[in-house]
Amino acid sequence: MTQNKKSVNKMEPKELTRFFHQDGVFDIIAGAVLLNFGLDVFNKSETTTLFAYLPIILYNSIKKQVFFARIDLEELGVEEKKVRMWSLYLLIGIILSLVALGVLVLSDTVDSIALPAWLPDGDIHSLTAGVIIALASTVAALFIPLKRFWVYALTALILGVVSFFFLPAYVPVFASAVAMLGWGIWLMIKFRRAYPLKEEEGNK
Repeated sequence: MTQNKKSVNKMEPKELTRFFHQDGVFDIIAGAVLLNFGLDVFNKSETTTLFAYLPIILYNSIKKQVFFARIDLEELGVEEKKVRMWSLYLLIGIILSLVALGVLVLSDTVDSIALPAWLPDGDIHSLTAGVIIALASTVAALFIPLKRFWVYALTALILGVVSFFFLPAYVPVFASAVAMLGWGIWLMIKFRRAYPLKEEEGNK
């Protein structure tokens, strides 16, 4: 057992929450969902396709292969029920965010919103996409004290405002997806190196 693993059961509750999400799985799933939704926006779909929801189904299996294959619940010091609730809340958050994006970005719902007279004409769908992603990331940042969720929120909001004036609605969606996927993959690589499987440790 590595020194890193020995320190896991000494973590405070907030540290455990952060540690649980340091494998990058949530970021990758959320990024994949946004990537598929961005394709819906790009293709001008009227509703969200099932492909956008598909990555959500893979969350538990990927989490099991990456995280729980290296850190067991006894070392983590958390009950299985609590871990399931952590995952459930995250997945519900992704689903609700995706539903909001589908209803407000793909439909004509936001077209009826009266914008201030001083505001130049722009693509309200772009702004809406950026704001929804920013809000979802902010909620995640409040429940999971990790700085990268604030970065996602700020990135989405800035791109949503810029896209309102100059770019189509899929730009803030794709950009947020790339940020989450890139960061998530980097975190997963780091996590796998820091916490190798037992077979990998034996080969060293």
